[in-house]
Amino acid sequence: MFLDFDLQYWLKLYPWLINIFSISCAYLLSNNKVVIGRVLGCFAATNWIAFGFLSEQYAFIAANIIFLWIYISAIVKFSSKRDSYKKSHEEQREEIARLRRKLNKDTIKAEQFYSKKQNDLISLSNSVIKQMEQIKLEVKK
Repeated sequence: MFLDFDLQYWLKLYPWLINIFSISCAYLLSNNKVVIGRVLGCFAATNWIAFGFLSEQYAFIAANIIFLWIYISAIVKFSSKRDSYKKSHEEQREEIARLRRKLNKDTIKAEQFYSKKQNDLISLSNSVIKQMEQIKLEVKK
């Protein structure tokens, strides 16, 4: 049965099969499956071009060559953007690490500064207390 190939039957069934790929492409693209959706779109456009040749409908060929070009250029652009995002992500990680090191260094400096100021305040307080005690002793005499 399968060996009895009827071209007219196949030409009636083939667009339905291709539509499944086209609809799946639209579904994937609408659900943020960008790369696989566009690859499936390329596959569907290629099949529509083949259908155009088989059925001698040249409008299908012209339109789907344009679709194929759009899908391929979108895949190429997305791949280059994805690579730039990876680079910028690595650069951001390096910048965050650098800023953390600087923050830690600045925090240590600030802690040392305030520690010194605290020690100065303690010694000043002790000095004032000693002077007050001396004044008390002198007043008692």
